[in-house]
Amino acid sequence: MNLIKHIATAFYKSLYDFKWIALQRQSFIRAFAFFFVFFFAVVGVRGWFFMEDAPAAISGHWETVQAELPEFSIEKTDDGLSFVGLDQPFVKEFEEDGEQVTVYIDTVSTSSVSIEDVLGEDADRYGVIVTSKKLKFFDPTTGRTEVENISQLPNFSFTKAQVGEEIAKWTDKLFPGLFVAGVFFFTIFLGVGKLIYLLILSWLAYVVARSDKKQWTFGQIYTIGLYAIAPAILFQFVVTFFNTQIPYVYSLLALGMMYMVVYKGIEEKQQPPKK
Repeated sequence: MNLIKHIATAFYKSLYDFKWIALQRQSFIRAFAFFFVFFFAVVGVRGWFFMEDAPAAISGHWETVQAELPEFSIEKTDDGLSFVGLDQPFVKEFEEDGEQVTVYIDTVSTSSVSIEDVLGEDADRYGVIVTSKKLKFFDPTTGRTEVENISQLPNFSFTKAQVGEEIAKWTDKLFPGLFVAGVFFFTIFLGVGKLIYLLILSWLAYVVARSDKKQWTFGQIYTIGLYAIAPAILFQFVVTFFNTQIPYVYSLLALGMMYMVVYKGIEEKQQPPKK
């Protein structure tokens, strides 16, 4: 409970209270816990602004696709995949967000179909091939074709309407978990980079502090740095919404905050004059 209270207090104290931050210099565990929770919250809020429309967008893409398709049903058995009610081979061009996608479906023919057969010389578009035995996906950005065997899928049967219902159901069900997992991953991935960079900033602050006879250890400066970088992280977070970058501001804000804690956070006792 004390740790939770400490983290809650640090959310606002770390933005302005130099003396409070200085008092935390002996507790690295608390500082690290605050940094992780704070950075997780920032990454989560930032990610939510970019991903909140994802479920609706996925459903919207399917609605665009199904508007171009006739009524059909899909069945997967031990013999393979089959489309009923769809004239085959079925070839359709789609455009989503400026990207061209060619879909080829033929679960009747037993002959093999390659991406080159479907796309020809046009390798600048995505390609999807569905046969009774294989699924093939071509990505023009990498030039690679991924192949999946239909036999790996469980048996199922869907109509076109049921496909849309399943997409909506699983999108709503999986999105919260995937979102939290994604935020956790990016918190770790990006957080490690910030912790490593903080080593450099702490070393700079330590060199200046020691040259000025300040009684700080490197570990203490790194610990208060976990609080002092909070304003810089928030500033960086706000700037991303304007699609711009301001060079060196993150470093200057973080380093400036650390210097303020070192020089203003502790009132050093005046030494009595020598007799």
